[in-house]
Amino acid sequence: MAHRSMIISGTVSNAAGNPIAGARLLFVDGPVALPDIAALTDEKGAFALSVPVAGAYRIRCVADDYRPTEVDTVIDIGTNPKLVIELV
Repeated sequence: MAHRSMIISGTVSNAAGNPIAGARLLFVDGPVALPDIAALTDEKGAFALSVPVAGAYRIRCVADDYRPTEVDTVIDIGTNPKLVIELV
C-alpha cells in the first residue's frame, strides 16, 4: 500500500478578507519532531504544509505589519484540513 502524504493547507487573509501574500507559516508543535521549515503564502494567500504523521499540530503564522497568530489543527489519515487564518 502506497504512503499518502498528508497536507495541511489553507489561506491567510486580513480582517477585510484580503489575501496576505508572503505570510510565513511554521510548525510550533506536533506529535513528532518537525523541521524548521516555513511555508510562504502565494499571491492568493494560499499555503500548504506537508506533515509526516497523523496527529495534533500547532502552526504559527507571521506576516509583516500583522500580529502573529497560532492555530491548532488535527490531521487524521485520509484527511487534509483546510485552515482559514485571519491576521489583524
